[in-house]
Amino acid sequence: MRFRVSTLLLILVTLAFYLAGQGSNPPGFFADESSIAYNALTIARGGVDEHGNRFPLYFVAFGEYKNPVYVYLLAGVFKVLGPSDLIARRLSSLAGYAAALLMAALAWRMTRSRRIAALTLLAVICTPMLFEISRLAFEVALYPLATAALLWSVYSASRREEWTWRDAAAIGGSLVLLTYTYSIGRLLAPLLLAAIVIVFFSRRRIAWLGATAAVFIVLAAIPIAVYNRQHHGALTTRFQEVSYTGPLRGQPLALISAVEQHYVADILPLSLSLRGDPNARHHVPGSGGSILLATFVLAVAGAVIALRRDRDRFPIFLVAGTLLSVIPAALTNEQFHTLRLSPFPIFLIALSIPAVEHLPKRWLTAILLVGALQAVWFFFVFHRDGGKRGPFFDAGFEQVVRAAAATGKRPIYLDVGLFAKANALWYGARNGIDASQYVADGQPAPGSLVITDRYVPANAQVISNAGSCAVYVAP
Repeated sequence: MRFRVSTLLLILVTLAFYLAGQGSNPPGFFADESSIAYNALTIARGGVDEHGNRFPLYFVAFGEYKNPVYVYLLAGVFKVLGPSDLIARRLSSLAGYAAALLMAALAWRMTRSRRIAALTLLAVICTPMLFEISRLAFEVALYPLATAALLWSVYSASRREEWTWRDAAAIGGSLVLLTYTYSIGRLLAPLLLAAIVIVFFSRRRIAWLGATAAVFIVLAAIPIAVYNRQHHGALTTRFQEVSYTGPLRGQPLALISAVEQHYVADILPLSLSLRGDPNARHHVPGSGGSILLATFVLAVAGAVIALRRDRDRFPIFLVAGTLLSVIPAALTNEQFHTLRLSPFPIFLIALSIPAVEHLPKRWLTAILLVGALQAVWFFFVFHRDGGKRGPFFDAGFEQVVRAAAATGKRPIYLDVGLFAKANALWYGARNGIDASQYVADGQPAPGSLVITDRYVPANAQVISNAGSCAVYVAP
């Protein structure tokens, strides 16, 4: 009884901490969030995306394709609770907290230690990269949970010499979830499947490993290949835009060298743990690194301890998964990209569990103290400065659209870029402006309303302005 009460108390306290301040930090609603939320809303209301496609596999936005899992899940939430910025972000935060609970449950299964389970829960909650992902209504907010689900299913299967259809379904299903949840999964999931087959191969498992691969191929690989072909390579377009590999394809040595440099830069701990992602939308500047330095230390120690102490294959898979999880980010231009590195800290924390169990107490205490101090500094800066990132989150667009809606004038001309149009659609849908009442092209007639994020004529009557956008009456 005492254990249950203390566990419930720990969950309630940490959950309240995890949700605190989410209404204003980050400020505003970035265009990607608006695009995802708007498509979720149109699915909830009519079963179509913003372009009228009925229950699509992927959602077209900004010339790229949003992944389906988060959008459909958010559509279900909107169906029940109605649409809002906060509700969308609450879904992300609850998914992040669920990942922490699942990792704590995994630690409990591995060690049967309540202390280690609690420390694992705190490790996930206090990892800046994972925490900041859970603040955004992005598809990737579900990725830590999907990664934790894969680790849970692989660990469960690894306890048995002969697998069952449940193991094949759980592991295969987790890989499918990873594939459809965020774009990196289309590369990472096949790599992890290959690692599972290699690490856990045995004669008694060969049929079930084949069944696992079949689940992935039938439910993910084939549908995605067909979709990509039908849409003229659409699912690879975004990768070509953000990757340096395209111009180097005819230069194999230069390509190998570039991949090596990017991979090493992303996986080595000092820059990632002391500075982190330079994109202020993903990481609050000045708050330290994106992953705690203590996590790297414990992960290395845990890997050494686990590989030395027993012949269990699961730690081998964890090491392989850790190394593989960096590859999608290493193939793109940006360093320390929070979204593309999202599975990396989950694997590191899983590798840390043996270290927390077996390291001498004085060493472990010192490492955890350093980690706690770094986490305290991160949360202090996050709550102090995170709400000041208005220019990075299109802050003010809701105010402008609400002011435009209140005038009752229709149509409303949009003098905005492609990204800002997503904000107009999302906030318009919430304030009684149908998409058909916007005019995206053409010269506004005198007296008509114009929403802009570009230029307001000197003699125009400004109804409202906030941040970088405004609504005015055309002269």
